Amino acid sequence: MQGANPANRRRFLAGTATLVATATAGCTGTAFRPGSGEGAGDPDPTGNGRLVEVSAGGEASADPDRARARLGVEAAGETAEAVRTELATDGEQLRAALSDLVPERNVRTAGYRIGERRQGTGFEGYHSYAVEIEDVDRVGEVIDRAVEAGADDVGRVGFALAPDTREELREEALADALASADREAEAIAADRGADIVETAWVSTAGGGGGRPVEGPIPEAATDAARAPTDLETGPVSVSVSVTVGYRFE
Repeated sequence: MQGANPANRRRFLAGTATLVATATAGCTGTAFRPGSGEGAGDPDPTGNGRLVEVSAGGEASADPDRARARLGVEAAGETAEAVRTELATDGEQLRAALSDLVPERNVRTAGYRIGERRQGTGFEGYHSYAVEIEDVDRVGEVIDRAVEAGADDVGRVGFALAPDTREELREEALADALASADREAEAIAADRGADIVETAWVSTAGGGGGRPVEGPIPEAATDAARAPTDLETGPVSVSVSVTVGYRFE
């Protein structure tokens, strides 16, 4: 049996791949039908033959190379000005403590608020920072240093991939999905005594992935015997789904 030309498929993918809204990983599906010529919704608008449509998923994973944490300080006082002053002082102290571990460009304000307490006994406020950590092995150290410097809140900690790493994994997942679609289409065509002659279209979806980790606020270290914060990470996966239309005769 004559198989589909891989080069044709790849060229078609590069020129006409269309993003759709949702992703489905790790599954395949097929639709085998004759082309019906012109008409609204016709899967073969050229009317040049019969089609087999295959949906397949691919996945690739790697260890995370980025981490994000939300760290903040809180304050309370009799006046809004007192709260503001305390937040400014504590925030400056927190950022100074992180300066040796995190580039300044990787620390930004994520939230800031000063308001009157509900019971009307003064004011309270917070200043939280979004911190990107480029060395995931130092996440625990960053958290410990923040708490030692007076951080009152350690929010969500998440692990992710750098853009270049994510793109590499997406290409691997896409190749995996296309290979699965090829095998499925060739098996169907062989069962029907047909030959695949070309790729009619390709649509893709997916490319997202992440593994957030959440935990309690660690206590500040008070002596050398206190254990440091240790967060367990796992692979981050990127999933891609494809739908491919093959023309056969």
